[in-house]
Amino acid sequence: MTRTATSSSPRRWAVVGLILFLIVDALLVAWALTADRGSAGTPRAAATPSASPTPVPTTAPEPATAPARLLSVLDEDTAWRSAVGSCPGTPPTLELTTDGGRTWRSSDLAGIADVAAVATVQATSEDVASVVAFDADGCAPVLALSYVAGNDWVTYPDRVAGNWFLDPAAPQVLHTPTGEAPAPCEAVVSLAGRSAADAAVLCADHTVYRTADGGGTWSAPAGVPGSTAIAAGAGEYLLAVGGEEGCAGVAVTRLPDDAPAPATAATCASETAPQAGQVALATGGDSAWLWAGDDIVTSEDGGTTWR
Repeated sequence: MTRTATSSSPRRWAVVGLILFLIVDALLVAWALTADRGSAGTPRAAATPSASPTPVPTTAPEPATAPARLLSVLDEDTAWRSAVGSCPGTPPTLELTTDGGRTWRSSDLAGIADVAAVATVQATSEDVASVVAFDADGCAPVLALSYVAGNDWVTYPDRVAGNWFLDPAAPQVLHTPTGEAPAPCEAVVSLAGRSAADAAVLCADHTVYRTADGGGTWSAPAGVPGSTAIAAGAGEYLLAVGGEEGCAGVAVTRLPDDAPAPATAATCASETAPQAGQVALATGGDSAWLWAGDDIVTSEDGGTTWR
């Protein structure tokens, strides 16, 4: 029996369908490869991974600046103040108050004692005060005394050796009551002497060192961040501190003699934010005074509360 031509049609259509499927598949693959490229055949840039957060650099605290002013307190009414000045340079003017800082009277130390700069001021009574100063001729340290509330001054070059003081030109050296001694840190910015044996220094890195043997040996450093000035109290040292939370100006904290750090939180004493160096702190009896910028504030309980 002879086969007809239509008997092989299903097989041919199967072959044709397979060929069409392969062609379509190839076209789809080609389109996918083209779509993965940018316009004009430019490959797409690889995705950039998200950048990790940049670490915030740690900023070292600003070093403490040597106070440019001095303050000495006798009691709640009487105190002396002065700029430090420089040697050689224009001599500073001392001022005395006997009404709690409401008014001040100038004393012309420079015209009488012939000095150029002042290192310390010490009120002994209502009439007696002393300063360690640097004479205008050669900048040698001298002691000047007034027995009449600053109306007259007498210099005693041979008596300067019995005092604690700093020479701003040599911050690595301390002048103690028994002679010169190396400072316990690279640079001392403020000194508080309580007696011939007891004193403390504030260093530029905001650390405090204490001595009980006239500077022969020193305690381990006590860190007081933001500290700018130091004063001696009974069994403790007071420090003026800037940058305290909740205090726009200057706070005062207390460092007991044997404590490694302040025992209590600092108390905001002045809302004035002074320029660097424009802070002085002093104690006398139960009184403490802070001179910050244009503010004079006082405490009648040794620095616990201020007005």
